[in-house]
Amino acid sequence: MSVSHKKPVVATQLGQKPKPVKAVYNPLTDNELDVLEALLEALANSVDPDDHDAHQPLRLDAVDGLFAALALSPSIMPIADWMTVIFGEGTLSNKETTQRTRNLLIRHYNSAVHQFRKTDLSDYFPCISVGEDDDEAADVAAWCTGFALGIEAQEEKWAERSDEDAWTEIYVIQALKDADAAGNIIISDDLDGGELELMHSKADLLELMKEEVSEALEEPADALTMLLFALSRLQETVIKVKKPVGYV
Repeated sequence: MSVSHKKPVVATQLGQKPKPVKAVYNPLTDNELDVLEALLEALANSVDPDDHDAHQPLRLDAVDGLFAALALSPSIMPIADWMTVIFGEGTLSNKETTQRTRNLLIRHYNSAVHQFRKTDLSDYFPCISVGEDDDEAADVAAWCTGFALGIEAQEEKWAERSDEDAWTEIYVIQALKDADAAGNIIISDDLDGGELELMHSKADLLELMKEEVSEALEEPADALTMLLFALSRLQETVIKVKKPVGYV
């Protein structure tokens, strides 16, 4: 099939309002998610995890959390900027592998935009680490760490918001990055005064959320159910006040 290089007739030239370009929603398959997870794992392994001065790459669960925050953000973050957050100082084996990773990431970002802008999240499930035992609670800490990075990356835009409800849910998700799978924060005795006070504040916030979610579900809440509850309420709040974010 040949590609036309003829200059198109612009609608405004004919006195018509141009129609917005429709984005193609093409979510990753389970196999493609597995491939992306392996590629991000290789990326992460290319940087010494003990090098605390290095910008560490993100694994899939953190990337998924990052994209959720960006999908709900008051403004669009350029691809190059969030790619930098994900890749950090990591490198892959060759240009082809790097480009394949970028392509998969862009599609996964578009999926996050669709999920958080176009659905009610009733069927949403984050990419998180789950145990082999069905009764074992899911660990959402890494996902919430990625979400917190997404909020931080758009901090100035989020700071312009005055909606208290939105910030409450954001604080809950940020607190969950320091919680265990049950949704409890283990406070270390080694923390200094300021850090100790902050961790106690996070623990109190999560305890209030756990009580509210447990009452709503009529069963004990864990970190995952609190996360889903907070995301759903955050989406409801944000959708009412911001314009749709476009795909890339």
